[in-house]
Amino acid sequence: MQNRLIRHAAVKARVGYEKFFLYEAFDLQSISDTSVFCRFLTNELFSDVFLCVQYFRHGHMYWGSLTLAFVLVPSMVVQLFSARWYAADGKLTWCSAFVHCLMLQPLER
Repeated sequence: MQNRLIRHAAVKARVGYEKFFLYEAFDLQSISDTSVFCRFLTNELFSDVFLCVQYFRHGHMYWGSLTLAFVLVPSMVVQLFSARWYAADGKLTWCSAFVHCLMLQPLER
């Protein structure tokens, strides 16, 4: 991957304009890593929601609320920092704001 980026930078410097090919930016390893991350994030979210629902169904309001707080508060903090970074860079669009509201920003980054 490193060699491809170096070659891409050399070609870009020689040609004088940016030429982007998707196959140069992504290789099989990065796609595999992204897939593993998405599966891990999905499994983590579903297990947290399942545990929270079980606590509430069995009448453990304190533990259910505590679990919900430990899931939502860190996620909201990450989304707020990410939205501020996007706004500071001037890249905050309505689409990225919507992704932030859905708390899916780690998948976009």
